[in-house]
Amino acid sequence: MPPMTEVEMSPSVDVGEVDFSERNFFENITSKDIKTFEDKYKGSREELEDLKIAYVEREGDMDYILEAVLCATIDDEPRFRELLQNMIDEKKIPTFPKFVNESHNNKKKRRK
Repeated sequence: MPPMTEVEMSPSVDVGEVDFSERNFFENITSKDIKTFEDKYKGSREELEDLKIAYVEREGDMDYILEAVLCATIDDEPRFRELLQNMIDEKKIPTFPKFVNESHNNKKKRRK
C-alpha cells in the first residue's frame, strides 16, 4: 500500500469535498483576480495579522515586513507604520529598535 498523502492524513480535510478536477489545478489567474484579491486583503483582519506576525518575527525590520506581507508595496509603508505604532501604543506588540530607531537613510534606500 502506498504512503498516505498529507490530504489523506489530515483530519481537518474532508477529501470528499475537495474538487480535484483539472480545471481547479490549471485555471489561469488573471490580473483582475489578483486585483480583486488585493482589494479584499488590504485593510482586512488577515492583513493586520500578517503585518503583526512579520513585525514580531523580524523585530520591526521594515524591509522584511514589506516583503512578507502579501500585496505590500513601498506605498504601504506609511500605513503599516501607523498601524504598527497604534499596536505598540496599545501594548499589543513589543517595541523594537529596528522599527522605532530606523535611520532616514534606510527609509530613503527602500524608496529607490
